[in-house]
Amino acid sequence: MALTDRRRKVIDAYMKCFNKKQAMLEAGYSESMATTSANTIFSDPAVQAEIQRRQNLATHRSDITLDWIIERLKDIADANVGDMIDVYSDGTASINLLKMTPELRRAITKFSVDSYTEGRGKNAQEVKRVKVDVADKLRALELLVRHLGLSKEKVSLELSGEASLIEQLHRGRSQAGLDGGDSLEKKPVKDVE
Repeated sequence: MALTDRRRKVIDAYMKCFNKKQAMLEAGYSESMATTSANTIFSDPAVQAEIQRRQNLATHRSDITLDWIIERLKDIADANVGDMIDVYSDGTASINLLKMTPELRRAITKFSVDSYTEGRGKNAQEVKRVKVDVADKLRALELLVRHLGLSKEKVSLELSGEASLIEQLHRGRSQAGLDGGDSLEKKPVKDVE
């Protein structure tokens, strides 16, 4: 069966949000239809094939593979802000950006430097406060453990029909009681003064 214009609109919306109900609402379906008919529409072989085709194109264009994702998760888990800190004999420390490792560079989510003057008159000193936020290392390790099957905890996912990797991740996170499938959280790890 050929795709209707309305189903193409559903697929267009789904490819932006990866939420079936939201996609149906954006395509003009009523709240009740979006709630009750999402599984019917998304189980249509023509809809599944088009979603798979678009995901394959996106994967090919972006050159993102599962191996690439695993490498990035390993980089986050291996990142160590302490590797670029120089500690002096008087107990002071400074950040040496020349020591930044490639893993740390990829794991940094925010880097800021604030300068201010502390004290007055002759005793005034310029102070630089450096703040480095890196992606959540524990979360990266958790995702690696789950993906590689290293955990004793077994969570089985039963899927009917074909489902995208993103949809499988959302379902798995939901089944495990995690935050509804949002992306990796970014938490500040180090505040070096």
